[in-house]
Amino acid sequence: MGKEYKPPNQPVCVECKLKDNLCVYEKGLLCLGPVTRCGCDAICTSYGHSCFGCRGLVDEPNLNAAQDVLAKYGLSVAEIVGKFRVYNNWPALSLEDT
Repeated sequence: MGKEYKPPNQPVCVECKLKDNLCVYEKGLLCLGPVTRCGCDAICTSYGHSCFGCRGLVDEPNLNAAQDVLAKYGLSVAEIVGKFRVYNNWPALSLEDT
């Protein structure tokens, strides 16, 4: 149709909140939703799974807030970086950057 596609640039958490989903962190799961681009209608989290980050990072992820969430739930940065490596190997993210 000749229209430029502009992917959404909000985290999956926005869609979860719109659907009144319980945050999967409250279920003890590690989720990439806080820094992953939405547009999936929060399909994974709506079915009780964590977000796997398949739509890629938002343009300017709030990594400090993501670290705060991890700390709140007793999770490590190493755990979340490992999850990011599922798609595209996320070479820009490393433990040295955190």
